[in-house]
Amino acid sequence: MSIRVIFQPVSHLGGVMLGVMLKKMRIFVKAKPKSKKEYIKRAQDGSFIVAVKEPPEKGRANEAVLKSLSKFLNIPVSSINFVSGQTSRQKIFEAPMTSQDLDKIPQDEKGQIKLL
Repeated sequence: MSIRVIFQPVSHLGGVMLGVMLKKMRIFVKAKPKSKKEYIKRAQDGSFIVAVKEPPEKGRANEAVLKSLSKFLNIPVSSINFVSGQTSRQKIFEAPMTSQDLDKIPQDEKGQIKLL
């Protein structure tokens, strides 16, 4: 996982640009569509395995993966950017968070987060 700092302009006041520094983290995901159980598991390499019940047809699995990540990370879907992997099981997302934020998310004894 890598963290990139980007500058996002907020507004202009009297010719002075004000802005907010946002940290965006790239999240590498291996999607598992048509799974019997829905879960998110952190792999040893730092990526995530996201299992969803939806089939990989017409973007339904991608949408389910995005919603699962949103629920898992406790951030709105609109804050997560789909960077690449729309037609692949290997996907890359960007989210406004740090690796410390990820470490605070509780997991069960198998390292999984079960989604309801």
